Amino acid sequence: MSGMTGQEQRMAGIGNGAERIGLRAAGRLRRGGNAAERTLFALLVALALIFLLLPIVWMIITAFKPNSEAMSLPPKLLFTPVLDNFKTVLSNPGFLGSFLNSAVIAVLTTLLTLFCSSTSSYALTRFRLVGANTLSTLILISRMIPAIVLGLPLYIIARTFGLLDTYFIMVIAITTFALPFQIWLLLGFFAQIPKALDESALIDGCSWYSAFLRVILPIAAPGLAATAIMTFLFSYNDFFFSLILTGKNIKTAPLAVMEYMGLRTFDWGAIMATGVLLAIPTLFIGIVFQRFMIQGMTAGAVKG
Repeated sequence: MSGMTGQEQRMAGIGNGAERIGLRAAGRLRRGGNAAERTLFALLVALALIFLLLPIVWMIITAFKPNSEAMSLPPKLLFTPVLDNFKTVLSNPGFLGSFLNSAVIAVLTTLLTLFCSSTSSYALTRFRLVGANTLSTLILISRMIPAIVLGLPLYIIARTFGLLDTYFIMVIAITTFALPFQIWLLLGFFAQIPKALDESALIDGCSWYSAFLRVILPIAAPGLAATAIMTFLFSYNDFFFSLILTGKNIKTAPLAVMEYMGLRTFDWGAIMATGVLLAIPTLFIGIVFQRFMIQGMTAGAVKG
């Protein structure tokens, strides 16, 4: 700067000032852009929440309406809440049995799916199997098969072996449909766990089974928890397999809704009340185990 003339110094000062002004303007543009992006994102989230929550809110409101106002047009938002619909559902002797059937099937399906998916995922990520990558892809592709495609073969098998209307066929059917996705989900968890842990356990005298049970499974607990919760909710809410494979003996909770549907008339209040009662366990599980689900899903999605 000492060798510059006065005019050059003034020009340099003007240039520096313009550069600072430009940087400040760019910063304001970025902040403005970020604010616009945040606003747009908030609007999209709000629209998604409205789309998702509106049916649930409508179900709850209708459950507390008298039957005469349940499906009135235009809808009445101001009304005197009543518990008649819940009394109708809870006084039904078959409702509690249907709920217990769904719970039993969901628990058994979850246990079987956890066993099969964890052992399969461990084998695919730990052993040098021929075509392991292709097999993993085929497992995921098989999940794309619609449930209705499996319905007829499962029904024929169940009828042939006398398994219709039993817990066994329901557990097998739901496990068959849910297992491919759960295996694919757990592959990410087991792939993250260093193989050095298995090798250290083997050196210490553990067998492959012991290393899997004592070392790997505790580390993969978040993934197992996420898999268990997703399987339980899927099984608990199953309608299709329950419709074609069960009868009076082990009728599940989703089928209890059909009792209030006639050929020409529908007891909408009782239908909505049944939906509210059946949603309580899933809501409880979602709230209590939300942390485990988020931790499990994010852990399985990131390598490193």
